[in-house]
Amino acid sequence: MFVAAWKAGLADRRAGRARYADDLARWRHAAARTLGRLGGADERAFLDEQAKSARDRGVRRACAVASVAIGKRLAAH
Repeated sequence: MFVAAWKAGLADRRAGRARYADDLARWRHAAARTLGRLGGADERAFLDEQAKSARDRGVRRACAVASVAIGKRLAAH
């Protein structure tokens, strides 16, 4: 659900406007934290991809942290 909504936000033309960009970045931060707690291997691959391509430095960092959290959780099982 989070990944689908994230991709929909990427396709939204309004995402580049400053008024929407801040809200979208905050949402992506929250989504990355949630994916870090609940995601699996597929979500980790998605977050790794977004960490490389996101324009916002904070979103890149949140994606990287969430990916590491997923990796640690998967390694523990």
